[in-house]
Amino acid sequence: MCPCRAARSRWSSRLVWPHWDSDCRTAGGRMGEELRALEYEDGIVWTEDVERFDYVRQSVELSVSTRRRPVPWTGSGRRVGYSVLRPDSPDGDVPGKFTRRVFWVKDYDRSEQPDGTYKTSAPSESS
Repeated sequence: MCPCRAARSRWSSRLVWPHWDSDCRTAGGRMGEELRALEYEDGIVWTEDVERFDYVRQSVELSVSTRRRPVPWTGSGRRVGYSVLRPDSPDGDVPGKFTRRVFWVKDYDRSEQPDGTYKTSAPSESS
């Protein structure tokens, strides 16, 4: 699933695979702030061992005041990673604010409850 298809809300939840290849320009989907953020990404900082996740969820934060420091997380679940931007990345719609991705898991995802709801399936976002 291509992460650049995230909806344009402040937080848009998406399901992504932690080993996703960031060069997804041919995958179709929405162009805009999210794609511009991907073009200027310098990498992803995983705050937990990514090998233990079958999938993670992604949110796009449209108003972060830093290109590289950790993205504040106030959503449900636990943040397990965030993107960092190149020093030359442009501001978003608001001067001094940047579009960044945050990766997270919910308490009932497979990594947290292996025998739970998603033991043999995945969240609906995975379609």
